[in-house]
Amino acid sequence: DLYLGDVCSEHFSQLSESSVFAILKYEERSCPEKNVLNALIGWIVSQTTLDSYTKEKMLSLVDLVMISRGDLLKVVRKTSLFEDKAIFDALEEQFDLQGHPVEDVNVALAKNGGKLIAGEPKDHNSSCLRDPPHSYYDQSGYTFNKLGQRVTVELSKEYVINKIGFLLWDKDDRSYSYTLECSLDGITWSTVLDCREMGCKSMQTIFFRPKRMKFISVMGTRNTYNGDSQRQNFHIVNFSATLTTPRINSEMEPIGL
Repeated sequence: DLYLGDVCSEHFSQLSESSVFAILKYEERSCPEKNVLNALIGWIVSQTTLDSYTKEKMLSLVDLVMISRGDLLKVVRKTSLFEDKAIFDALEEQFDLQGHPVEDVNVALAKNGGKLIAGEPKDHNSSCLRDPPHSYYDQSGYTFNKLGQRVTVELSKEYVINKIGFLLWDKDDRSYSYTLECSLDGITWSTVLDCREMGCKSMQTIFFRPKRMKFISVMGTRNTYNGDSQRQNFHIVNFSATLTTPRINSEMEPIGL
């Protein structure tokens, strides 16, 4: 997958058919889908005996929804590899996934349809999906779960997201470790960020390439607090999931790690 981020066509064209299928079927690939398509087109051109069925099967594994509107219309359409219906279906699905306006809107908030399906608010006004302002204290204002258990948010529908943020409880000098994952079905999870070996404090802001998701999970793996039973828990004050502008911002540095 990392190889696709800097595609070298002469090397990619040497891959076997099974290797190309493996890359196309790899659900956790994080490189831009446009790069995947460009690499695939180069591979197809280099194959002199490729049958039409295999070609169509490979092209069907390219997720057109994850290619920008401009590229769909100005680049993908001109390749003549996809029917206009497939391109316009992708455009329609982009609109359905993202709605209007969704850019820079926190779709995880309860008022926007987000649900906390794993994890427990400390009291009736402590859900991490509540509206700001987010007041929090020793015994209120946060959602928690035991270390090794998920705090999971279910969005109202599938969204394309490229930024997730959450505030870790920070009224003392403790730090936390965690893994951040996403899923389309709540069963099969993809890792967005692995911070099990890090000491994380306060606000966590994670940028990544746009990715479809309906479920988002944070699993605490360590809490350095040495006091009462709360040392066995992971605490989140607030939570956000957005499609930010500009879209491609995976080069931005995470905050709070």
